[in-house]
Amino acid sequence: MLLDVAHDQRSVYLIGETRSSGNFSMNGPNGGPADLDPEQYFQVLNPNLTSRDVLLFAMSQNMAAPALKWSTAFGGTLSDRGWGIAATQSEVYITGATASNSWDFFPLLEFDPNDPNDFYQDYNLLGTGSQSDLEFYGFDFGLHYEHFTHNLNPEPLNQGNDAFIACFGTVHLPVGIQNTSEETVGYLHFTPLPAIGQWAVQFPTVGNWKLAAWNSAGQQVGDWHVHGSALIVDLSQDAAGLYLLRATRPNCLPLHGKLLRP
Repeated sequence: MLLDVAHDQRSVYLIGETRSSGNFSMNGPNGGPADLDPEQYFQVLNPNLTSRDVLLFAMSQNMAAPALKWSTAFGGTLSDRGWGIAATQSEVYITGATASNSWDFFPLLEFDPNDPNDFYQDYNLLGTGSQSDLEFYGFDFGLHYEHFTHNLNPEPLNQGNDAFIACFGTVHLPVGIQNTSEETVGYLHFTPLPAIGQWAVQFPTVGNWKLAAWNSAGQQVGDWHVHGSALIVDLSQDAAGLYLLRATRPNCLPLHGKLLRP
């Protein structure tokens, strides 16, 4: 079932749910879903005999020749439901309900461990006190086999659920930041230079830094490497607008910043 739709200037995004465990797409390994774009988040379907997974799609907005650009499943080994989706030119946001926990291979991680405003609940409290099947929604009946036949692996009606919110950046899609052996504490500092479109970038520590820049359309426009604590970013040949910068170094959390190219 497809339950919600969103779009940006490049793609139409859809979210839904499936009880399938295979043969969802015939062009993937063993008849399963294919990883259409290695730069986008991808997860194979879990064995869904008594559960479900969230489905995510991105379609080209070219109405003359619509094409599937990205498709994946999202969820753990228990039921995970996808009910809402929103999109900007740089992010895709989804919301739903999950009965899975991290030990059920649910891939929802804290996005920024250093941000106290980034609320994160590290395990499912199972929504005790009410049933989870929401029978007043007609679509839910279509995914509960027991409403039609009683011999087809019913999903437990008393399975507890919690809400989840996930963010997929449309460049190098994560669903959070993995714990690392070392954390970068600090910020990127940008100092405008006399030449229009150029900045000095100061890193918080000395290290092997990689800095990448994307424009508002999600296109990577710059890639710099340095061993040290500073470098020069030159966007003078690029169009005016807002640019996202991401700084990384081995075994550290990434740092982000934005520049407005006049």
